[in-house]
Amino acid sequence: MPKGTCKGCLRAGVDLQQSHLMPAGVYRLLDSPRAPNRNPVLVTSQAVVQTSRQITEHLLCTSCEQILQREGEGWVLPLLATREGAFPLHDILTARPPDLVMDGATAYAGSSNPRLRVRDMTHFALGIFWKASVHSWKSGPRSAIPRLKLGSCEQGIRTFLFCDGPFPENIALAVSVMPVPVTTMVAVQPLKAREADGVFHFAFMFRELFLFLPLARMGPAMPRAVSTETRRIRS
Repeated sequence: MPKGTCKGCLRAGVDLQQSHLMPAGVYRLLDSPRAPNRNPVLVTSQAVVQTSRQITEHLLCTSCEQILQREGEGWVLPLLATREGAFPLHDILTARPPDLVMDGATAYAGSSNPRLRVRDMTHFALGIFWKASVHSWKSGPRSAIPRLKLGSCEQGIRTFLFCDGPFPENIALAVSVMPVPVTTMVAVQPLKAREADGVFHFAFMFRELFLFLPLARMGPAMPRAVSTETRRIRS
C-alpha cells in the first residue's frame, strides 16, 4: 500500500487506500448476473469494452474513505434501483405529495421529508464531484477523464466533506430521480455540462439519478435562483 498525502485530510506520510471515483457499490448494480459476460460495458474515448475494471486511484487515507462511506454512500447506495425493480429512494420521495407540479415535472422539497436524509445525499454527491476535481482519473490505459475545475470552491467542498465545515458558498445541488420502472442501467462519470452567465454547471448520472451542480466562481455575482437553491439544501 503506497504512502503519500491524503487529498481529504491533507495528512502526509499516510497509507493511501484504493479509492473509487464512482463508489464500488455502483459497479455491482450495473452488471448483468444472468448474462454470459456479466460485466458492465465501459465506453471511453479510445474503445468500447465489457470489463470488470473499476476506476480507482490511491487518493485517500482510511479515515477519509470511511467518512465518505459513513456520511453519504452508506445511506444512498442501498436506496438505488435494482434490476429486480425495487427503487427505495423513489418510494421515499413519492410517499408524500409533491411540493410543485409544473410542465410535466414533479418536484419535492427534500428538507420537508423526514425520511430523506438531505445531508447524506449532499455529502454523497459532492464527494464524487470533489474527487473528480482533485485528481486526473484514467478510464483505460490511454483514456483520461477530464478533470473538473471547481476553482476556489474546491477547498470549501473538501472542508465540508472531511472537516465538518459548512456547506460551501456559491454552489447548489439539484437531484433528479427517474420514474419507475428503471430499465436503463448506465452510469456517466462527472463532467462539465455547460457555462452560462458566470455559472459553471457540472453533472454526473447513475441510471436512476441525475446530479447537477451549478457553481458560480464570481461570488457576489451569484444568480438569485442558484443562491436560493443553496439555502434550501443547507436547511
